Amino acid sequence: MERFKADINGRDFDVQISTDSGTILLDGQAFPFDLAAHRGLHHLLVNNKSYNIELLGRNAETQTLSLRINGRQYDVRVRSEKDMLLQSLGLEGAATAKLREVKAPMPGLVFQVIAAAGDEVRKGDSLLILEAMKMENVIKSPADGRVKRIAVSQGLAVEKGQVLVEFD
Repeated sequence: MERFKADINGRDFDVQISTDSGTILLDGQAFPFDLAAHRGLHHLLVNNKSYNIELLGRNAETQTLSLRINGRQYDVRVRSEKDMLLQSLGLEGAATAKLREVKAPMPGLVFQVIAAAGDEVRKGDSLLILEAMKMENVIKSPADGRVKRIAVSQGLAVEKGQVLVEFD
């Protein structure tokens, strides 16, 4: 099942699609659907309503689609579960934007600092360990970059959203 948020003309929708069962959940309400594609056009049948959909454009950086649905144009911003998680951690756009900083995803205590200023890090490399609710959470780099400054030290209490590491 694929889950995402879609912002259509300023209104957010929670969308879950199960191609196995042919069901779409829109804001928690289930609808059977059928989708067919032909020469770049899509035909969607949902709840006995027919929609002709044409993709006019796509912007990966802003995660937007420009669609023509039954003759009307819509701009749609689509955010996956991963995008929503990155946003909640203060890392929105980290995959496409130049890495500038990593923020604390929750309040806690800096248990161990692993990276140092000047280090070249790759996506997924451990930067530090944050202890929160008696659990050790490894804070990893969301992208490749060079550490400019470690903004915290071992034993320091941090708040959610506080800058932990800055990058060049």
